[in-house]
Amino acid sequence: MKLLSYFLIVFSFNACAQKQETISQFYPYYLVHDSVRIYDEKELVKEEYFIIANYKGNKVTDKLVDSFILSNKVKNFARYNAYFMSFYKESSHTNEANFEVNPKDIDRYSIQNDLVFIYRWEKGKFIERLKFKNGEVIEPKNYGKGITVTNANDSAR
Repeated sequence: MKLLSYFLIVFSFNACAQKQETISQFYPYYLVHDSVRIYDEKELVKEEYFIIANYKGNKVTDKLVDSFILSNKVKNFARYNAYFMSFYKESSHTNEANFEVNPKDIDRYSIQNDLVFIYRWEKGKFIERLKFKNGEVIEPKNYGKGITVTNANDSAR
């Protein structure tokens, strides 16, 4: 009985010591547009950015993010031709304080290293959920086989 009590105390301590994953919205760019021109026609496109603090990358995280999008997508998202919700794990490069000092880090570092999910809708219809690891799509399996997200080249801007 003492052994069982010991394991319960240790398990409880470890469970309390682990930090909870939290999701917060951030704005990596100073000016965010919600429209683009394609062939002289205005297309409404919106992308929102989120950071997951204490990211664990397990099935619980997947469920946390899936439930988060249901209650936090922008109202009237169906009015957009395309609507995206992008999630990044928090790191020394991917955090709001760093983006204030180094705003290009989202393109130079975060997309390749810390992007973990992109959810996409078109005209109100859910299209896909992509899960990333180190710049590569890992879910769904065989998605865009051979395609890798790479850091942006500043000279191309």
